[in-house]
Amino acid sequence: MNDRPRPPKRIFPSSKIEAKSAEHVPSIPQTESSSYKLAFQDTEFLLRPDLRPVRFQLELLKPELLLEEAKIGSTFVFYGSARIPAPAMADALVAAAANKEQEAVAERLKAKSSYYDVARELARSVIPVGAYTQFYWTVNARALMNFISLRNAEFAQLEIRRFAEAVEAFFEQKMPVTHAAFVANERTAP
Repeated sequence: MNDRPRPPKRIFPSSKIEAKSAEHVPSIPQTESSSYKLAFQDTEFLLRPDLRPVRFQLELLKPELLLEEAKIGSTFVFYGSARIPAPAMADALVAAAANKEQEAVAERLKAKSSYYDVARELARSVIPVGAYTQFYWTVNARALMNFISLRNAEFAQLEIRRFAEAVEAFFEQKMPVTHAAFVANERTAP
């Protein structure tokens, strides 16, 4: 047996313990100064412009740690802005501007508003890859053919077209006579 003393796993106290002990500091001129506060408890210090890189690092670190704790192995990360309005909303912002400064901001947002739809399209293509989805669909043959004719067409979004192709393959396998009539009828529902 090994009876040698072991070094402690933690030499320094945890941040929770430090924060708790900082609450019980005697009130003297030295401790009343904001420079005496622990940096991670000093909001005014953390909000300084020169600490923006530190805040940005924390913004990245927080979800990383939470994902790790939740045992989530991978994610998609999109950098962007929730401040870019939809095109219709951008026009309303320009119209509602009360002064030149607000108008300039609204015009800049309007110029970027085309990216709103691009972001939605990108999300539609990526979200199904990262999210397991299971659903049950009840549909009659006519509605099924209507879905396939609309969604397995060249003008449809790529991701819904791929889904419609899989549905059509299933339709052809399970209902070959009806599928053949559908194709013979120029792929339109009766």
